[in-house]
Amino acid sequence: MRLILAIGVALVLGACGEKKEVEKSEVDSSSERMLEGSAQDMEGMKVAFYNLDSLKTMYTYFREQDSIITIDGLNFQRELERRGANLQSFITKNEANIQKGLMSQDDIMKIQQQAQQRQEVIMQYQQSVGGDIEKRGYDVMEIIGNRLQEYGGKFSKDKGIDILMVYTKGGQFNYINGSLDVTKEFTDYLNKQQEEMDNLN
Repeated sequence: MRLILAIGVALVLGACGEKKEVEKSEVDSSSERMLEGSAQDMEGMKVAFYNLDSLKTMYTYFREQDSIITIDGLNFQRELERRGANLQSFITKNEANIQKGLMSQDDIMKIQQQAQQRQEVIMQYQQSVGGDIEKRGYDVMEIIGNRLQEYGGKFSKDKGIDILMVYTKGGQFNYINGSLDVTKEFTDYLNKQQEEMDNLN
């Protein structure tokens, strides 16, 4: 259910590493190239950003969890519609029999009670299963937010970045110079952390 995962997606998370003097010998050549091409020296500070919208497809954990929640949401919606259609069919069929004078007052009362019971079952299903899917969506977003904050800080320190900003379409930044973009490097880092976590299980 992409709507569920969309809630709270505009995470404005920044990771600021402690400012240090980094000797050239302490930074490997790949990090040096990344910083020269992707982060710009602004008054002695290294500033970079990652694109949150791109992270949704490039960050493996985000993409997989989004797919799971979306599929569960679609299955839930289909089942809810199926149950609703069955209830409507039950009501329509019995209304036709009532109009034809084929049912007594006792029959009508029983039909009304059955219809009400079926409706209550549907509402319970909607609240229980739908609520569970929504909660899992919130939980996933909280985990992703925590990971972005935790790994964003480590990534920034490893790469000598002082300020790591988040860019998302419609966010507070209208434009950021593309030379500051470290989205690929950051998502590669996130995916590596995920692989290490998976290997522990």
